[in-house]
Amino acid sequence: MDRKTFTRLLDRYLKGQAGARERNTIDQWYDGFSELADEEAFTHPDRERQVRESLYTRIHQQIQPVPAYRRLARILRAAAAVLLVAAAALWLYRAGDARQPESERYQTFVTGVRQVKKIVLPDSSLVWMNANTTIRIPERFGQDGIRPVFLDEGEASFEVQHDTERPFLVHSGALQTTVLGTVFNVRNYSLLQTVTVGVTNGSVRVTDTANRILADALHGGERLSMDRSTRQFVVDAATESQGAGWQEGIVRLRNATITDLQVVLRNSFGVTLRVANPAIHEHRYNLTLPSTYTLDQALKVICSIHANQYRRDADDVISIY
Repeated sequence: MDRKTFTRLLDRYLKGQAGARERNTIDQWYDGFSELADEEAFTHPDRERQVRESLYTRIHQQIQPVPAYRRLARILRAAAAVLLVAAAALWLYRAGDARQPESERYQTFVTGVRQVKKIVLPDSSLVWMNANTTIRIPERFGQDGIRPVFLDEGEASFEVQHDTERPFLVHSGALQTTVLGTVFNVRNYSLLQTVTVGVTNGSVRVTDTANRILADALHGGERLSMDRSTRQFVVDAATESQGAGWQEGIVRLRNATITDLQVVLRNSFGVTLRVANPAIHEHRYNLTLPSTYTLDQALKVICSIHANQYRRDADDVISIY
């Protein structure tokens, strides 16, 4: 009997609406319910007090000014009903709790400003993490027939060891990327409006959180970008893609937006770029920023493209106008 059916049957029993067979079912279950040790039923003295007071209240509500023999019978019936409810509640809780999976444990990797990190997964796959990136790897990685990785924030490039028996699955917010073995890049910065998957070699399968197939086979040289708000997506060429070269410390941007530049400056210099002129949101940028550039050098290159200016509003805040 499932929990829903049992709960409905117990409710009918307590309301006096159960038939003979239903009453017999509950009676047999109750007779077979093992007595619990105090420490198993109550994990804290306050909880024991709460249950005791609740039992007293429920029983007291059943007592009316009636003859003594009827009062005793009513008390016993009320006590039995309350104890039956308590026992059933504990049984149902245990039944539900037994089916809950053990909490998954993760190993978390984090990079900071101007930091690129390489990690080796248990299956020997390689992950390159861009700056300001957070990745979680379950401790049971690969033990349940899949190899899941959670890219909670940032950008990472994956070189996946081929394994037909255990697909490699990257969760990156709105997108899920499944591969058997290939090289690809996933960008999931919360500051950006889009989440992107770009493939270097091989092919990958991309779905969204609703399991809608966006690309059954995204091939090398292709990139998929999905808008977080509208869930609309496009597939285009990944050649000279935004952020390409970051593993070598070089930023190459092609047709980049001001938001892309905000991410680059935060990753490279730990500063926040504010837009003081709304028209700048319409600008696009094609540029290369070597790792040897200082913040001022980078800002001068950025501003020279559309004849803009910049000012320092604080140590970590830059306004462009």
